[in-house]
Amino acid sequence: MPRNYKRRLGAPLSQDYPPEALEKALHDVLDGRYSLRQDAELYNVSKGTISRKFHGQNIGKFGTPPALSAKEEQKVVFAITFAAFSGFPFTSKALRKYMQGYLNRKRIAIRDFNENLPGIDWLRHFRKKKLRIVNQVS
Repeated sequence: MPRNYKRRLGAPLSQDYPPEALEKALHDVLDGRYSLRQDAELYNVSKGTISRKFHGQNIGKFGTPPALSAKEEQKVVFAITFAAFSGFPFTSKALRKYMQGYLNRKRIAIRDFNENLPGIDWLRHFRKKKLRIVNQVS
């Protein structure tokens, strides 16, 4: 995926409506005021979207799941923080190598990583997500 995503011309629009419109549409259907089709036209929300929410389908997050669970991320952050406070801060390359070793020891294979080595983009996202360790990782 490119670093600066741009929607291609003619690509289907996803969630091109305010979240409040979906909630109102769902309440109207639950109360029996309107049918799914009438609600879709009234609130400009896809009929399929209202139907899926009404029936409780596709409620989870979309996209690739995270490489590590929240608990595993906490362990990694603790190890990095402990090393930094002990006077051994990780460089960017060392952090990526540490993650590669961690994934290999846990026998976790991430298909997006080349030989289980996280890329620069992953590192940037990890730092952004875990702001408190930005200053401790060089």
